[in-house]
Amino acid sequence: MIDSGIRQEFPILSRLIHGMPMTYLDSASTSLKPRCVLQAIRRYYEESTANVHRSTHPLGEEATEAYENARSEVAKFLNAQPDEIVFVRNTTEAINLVATGLGLQSDDEVLITPLEHHSNQLPWAAKVHVKYAPLGTNELPQSTNLDTLLTPRTRLLALGLLSNVTGTRGDVETWCRAARDRKLPFLLDASQAAGHMPIDVNALGCDFLALSGHKVIGPSGIGVLWGRREWLARVAPSMLGGGMVHHSSLSAYQVKEPPWCFEAGTPNIEGAVGLAAALTFLAEIGMERVQEHSLALGRQLHEGLLPFADLRLLSSSDQAHYGIVSFVVAVPSLSSETFGRLLADSYGILVSAGRHCAQPYHDCLGITSTVRASTHVYTTEDEVARFLEAVRELVGPSSATGKEICNEALAPVS
Repeated sequence: MIDSGIRQEFPILSRLIHGMPMTYLDSASTSLKPRCVLQAIRRYYEESTANVHRSTHPLGEEATEAYENARSEVAKFLNAQPDEIVFVRNTTEAINLVATGLGLQSDDEVLITPLEHHSNQLPWAAKVHVKYAPLGTNELPQSTNLDTLLTPRTRLLALGLLSNVTGTRGDVETWCRAARDRKLPFLLDASQAAGHMPIDVNALGCDFLALSGHKVIGPSGIGVLWGRREWLARVAPSMLGGGMVHHSSLSAYQVKEPPWCFEAGTPNIEGAVGLAAALTFLAEIGMERVQEHSLALGRQLHEGLLPFADLRLLSSSDQAHYGIVSFVVAVPSLSSETFGRLLADSYGILVSAGRHCAQPYHDCLGITSTVRASTHVYTTEDEVARFLEAVRELVGPSSATGKEICNEALAPVS
């Protein structure tokens, strides 16, 4: 486990909620920011405010150096090369960039799963025919029948590395192998995963990878698209403007090479600088330790919630949970949203309630909404214990009849 002293680096954790110490268990929505991130952003504004790749003065040179150093830090974090790193606003923009730039046609097919975040569903649904790997009895998408789902019209496979609903890991190896066998690109949504496990794009074998800064204890409004060079070169820029052209005349223009051709206009310089500080902070902790911490808290959450008769968990005991557990409150008068509000108002415990930008998954399970508790590097075992005690007070004593939703029949999705 990570030393609880790390909490001192997160100023917002000193906040009180209705006079009570705040217990923040909503990190899958957005993560808290350490002091080094706040300082990096402030330092840019106070000392080096200027545009990048344009100004020929000391402030401009400093800003450009900081921005490109941030690109190098992201590359190091992903075991990639700097010229494979595209700065975008978030995972949503990264996936949209690929969906728009690959020249997909309406009768093309993309294979995903019902477990995906809307960001890895809607960009494809707007362009092509989407096929879904069916859910198995363990609530996870099946990977054994990918051959039957892939057709001559399949153009890409896309998968979330970690689910933002269940905290479980996707079967990356099988999906990558299926894509490689057919020389198809494979996109990984690592938005949820990047702050909880080591990420090595070469070991994972993907061709594109997307992440958001706000989920890796970095700023909002900054994200990353990593692309393998040969595939990134096939993506057409979807935004044109200043900074991304070598030459522009009254009759023609010539765009720069990747990644700069994708970064039209003034970029989120301070966001990139803050993201670099966040990833450096995580790297100094050690991503193996971060992963162990996430898995330990996920196990504590799942095992602690399982005995409650009035809760139905969306994942099974034999699965690893990376700091996330979601559940249905099976009390007719107590909705997920009301349950979440009671935790906040009565205990100072902040969780998420709803569909977590994964409505198709909830529809497949026949449920309207869930409560989600999610952790990060600043979360402690004591906080999880406090949450479990609050749940006990709200739904009554635990029993041996608690349910895992995966043990109930689930209709396959075709």
